[in-house]
Amino acid sequence: MKLNFELLDTFVEENSRRQGARARLTFGPLMVWFRIAGRMMNGVPGLTIDIADVEVEEGERRKGAFRSLLSHIEPLAKKHGVAVYVQSITNEHVITELQRRGYQFSIDGIGSDAWLSPTLIKSHELDKSDSPSP
Repeated sequence: MKLNFELLDTFVEENSRRQGARARLTFGPLMVWFRIAGRMMNGVPGLTIDIADVEVEEGERRKGAFRSLLSHIEPLAKKHGVAVYVQSITNEHVITELQRRGYQFSIDGIGSDAWLSPTLIKSHELDKSDSPSP
């Protein structure tokens, strides 16, 4: 699915070093909450672009909107030296996609959180031999 992510580019360009920045952005059938945050990942602090809530219109689910978002946000995060952090994942399809892409997970009673450090992001391709640091 091809979506226009210019609003996300602008948000990250303007806020990539400002913890607490947040925005609710819509890209066609996809609505997402983003936040710039400081987090501990494997015991190491780092800045993240959080994907905090994702909604896809009913008839548009399972057509690649989330995969398209990940393919766009991963190189954007690498460019700014921050990790991608997906918060409170409860959808098994999303977990499977993130695992395939090399994300690391922490699991609690509510759901899973996952992150992908900038050192693991390779312009739309992930090299799983890189170290898992944030």
